[in-house]
Amino acid sequence: MPTLNAFLVPKYIGAKSDFGEGDGYFVGLEVVKFLKDAIAGVRAFDNADYWWSGTRGNVGQRDLVCYVFDEIGQSIVIKHSKTQTLQSEVGNTVWSPQAQRMISEVYITGTMKFAANMQQRDWVLAIAIIHEFMHNKLDKYTYTQGAARYVKDIHTSTGKAASQGTPIRAGSIMPRRSSS
Repeated sequence: MPTLNAFLVPKYIGAKSDFGEGDGYFVGLEVVKFLKDAIAGVRAFDNADYWWSGTRGNVGQRDLVCYVFDEIGQSIVIKHSKTQTLQSEVGNTVWSPQAQRMISEVYITGTMKFAANMQQRDWVLAIAIIHEFMHNKLDKYTYTQGAARYVKDIHTSTGKAASQGTPIRAGSIMPRRSSS
């Protein structure tokens, strides 16, 4: 059976955002943990993995793609949006009629507004990526309202914080990262 791949496309400058390989590794692992839980019991996939590279040719029809930018000013979603405004300073997703694809993106500096420190920033970034993937597959996809798998607004759904876009605040509990 196939693997659900999450392509995290690096469009940031590591030194500018203080985001390095260790940060990327942690974020990727957290995204994969969520995806493995999401596909448990689903016959279409038997595993999930992430990549910080890849080309359009690597992305399968069911795979997920999220661009990771330093800041919101680098957005490509805005270029494909009808309204020319972005709804979130952390991440956005839009259906692009021009590209005939969903475009999801997150902003490293935006996640810092909801994190107590740099370590927590990576956790917030992982949640933001998961949140944009949920938009990508559940409510902004080309499904029509009322069709199978369509969710009117994931922000109002019951469930975990990722669906509601709930940010982490100072003092929130999060998993500890090892220092190795």
